[in-house]
Amino acid sequence: MWYPGHMAKTIAQLDKLRKVTDLVIEVVDARAPIATRSYNKGPVKKKRSLVILAKSDLADPLVTKQWLSWYESRQQAAFPIFKGISKKEIVKFLSKVLRTKDYFAVVIGVPNVGKSTFINTLKGQRSATVGAVPGITRGVQWFFVSDKLKVLDTPGLLLPRIWSLDLSAKLLLLGCVDKDHVGPNVIERAIDLFLKTTGASDMSSHEFVQSFAKKRGMVAKGGIFDLNRATAVLLNEIASGKWGRFSLEKPEEVME
Repeated sequence: MWYPGHMAKTIAQLDKLRKVTDLVIEVVDARAPIATRSYNKGPVKKKRSLVILAKSDLADPLVTKQWLSWYESRQQAAFPIFKGISKKEIVKFLSKVLRTKDYFAVVIGVPNVGKSTFINTLKGQRSATVGAVPGITRGVQWFFVSDKLKVLDTPGLLLPRIWSLDLSAKLLLLGCVDKDHVGPNVIERAIDLFLKTTGASDMSSHEFVQSFAKKRGMVAKGGIFDLNRATAVLLNEIASGKWGRFSLEKPEEVME
């Protein structure tokens, strides 16, 4: 369900890199920063960390501001990024936070949270590859973000902790897990949660999917609505922001 092969590979790689890596950049979805955290940080869990709130242009801007204040109150550096943000803007934040010390950083996050996009933005068109670091596994490449920061060229795929129906539903809505990897109760809860959060409709999840299928002309053999296809398209549109900006979590809801 949760890409165990990729996760094992990431943990093994982080274990080999732990002596040289001194900064962890964790990418989360700004719409649900807690649900999309990586809990399996393993060898690098005690390293200094920065939080990147990805897809902030898809989240409620007022709620994102609340999250930034929440992180600041906990002395945790956090920065929102959005589609089209420049490398210069990100580097400015990183330079302010990291100051004069040199860092080797690794980027981690759960599936489809925006890790690769973040790395590609940092790399830009003129980034220089550092090359293999002595004592590190052959093939591991780093690139310069600035003269003080070097980042691993490959993001670490780590997994969230699935401990509740609502958490599973949030991850489904954000595209961090495929609908074919969860049960119908999670799909139903996800759509109900979206409708409740956004006020898009007072229908039940089943009624809403039926209405969606009808409007889009999604009809299967025999003239019945293709609810499976409709659900897949609907969830994809929600995750990609086609249904507008929304936030699934607020700081005051976090249990200390």
